[in-house]
Order: sequence, then C-alpha cells, then structure tokens
Amino acid sequence: MRPEHAPRRSASAITGEFDGEAVIYHRETGEVHRLDSVGAVVWRYLDGQASVDELVTDLSSAFAVEPGTIRSDVNDLLERLSEAFLLTDGSHHVQPTGPRLLTNPPSP
Repeated sequence: MRPEHAPRRSASAITGEFDGEAVIYHRETGEVHRLDSVGAVVWRYLDGQASVDELVTDLSSAFAVEPGTIRSDVNDLLERLSEAFLLTDGSHHVQPTGPRLLTNPPSP
C-alpha cells in the first residue's frame, strides 16, 4: 500500500473488542475475523484520515520498534484486510458467500 494512502474500514464491517482484541463481522460476506491486540490498534485508526506513513510513525514511536519492521507488518495486515474486503475505496461490492470464521493469529 502506498505510504500516502489513508485506508478506511468498510462500512460493512461491524467491530467488537474483547480483551484488547478485535472481532470483525463483515455483513456482505458473512465472514468473521479476529485481530490480535496490535492489529486491533491499527484497525481503530483506519478511518480514511491517517496515512500509512502516519500510522507507521505513530506505531513505531508507541511500541519502540524500528519503522521498517512496523511498515512491513502494517503493509501485511492492510493487504490481508483488503483481500477480506474489510477496507474500502468505494469501488466494489462483494457477493455474500455465507457465514465463515476466519482468524488472524497473534503476531509473534
């Protein structure tokens, strides 16, 4: 994802938080996703306002981790979220496939 891109959560995603983790239900696909505590922090800020660069800078500072490591992890997460139709640019809709349970294992 381009550094200047400001990702936004899909309006079809309903989020609940439990013990610091996020559980996301996508109304259009019927899929359920789980994000670990770090993924949940990133998810909260995917509002279309913060750029990928801003997210990386803030997370690098907050977790005292090299920006390159954070950038790689954030890009991986954003790619998975995009593939699951949890991010939107307003250009596509997905056909429901029925309920499925998907999980994102905790980061190492």
